[in-house]
Amino acid sequence: MDASGTFSQAEREAGLLRMQRAGVVVSDYATLTVEALADNAEAESGAVYAALGMPFAVLVGQISAAHQH
Repeated sequence: MDASGTFSQAEREAGLLRMQRAGVVVSDYATLTVEALADNAEAESGAVYAALGMPFAVLVGQISAAHQH
C-alpha cells in the first residue's frame, strides 16, 4: 500500500488518493491473499492464514478441520 516512499502520514495518504483517482485498486497483501483463497472451507485455508500471521489462523484451521469430518 505504501508507494509514496515517505514517513509522513499526510504525504502517504495523498499518494494513495492520487493512485485511487488514477484507477488503482488499493489493498494489502493479506486481503488479496484471502480474497484469492475465496473460501474458508478450502483445505489450504488454515495454512494460508498461518502464513499471513493472522491471529485467528488457529481457529480457522480448527473450524475447517471440524467441517471436513
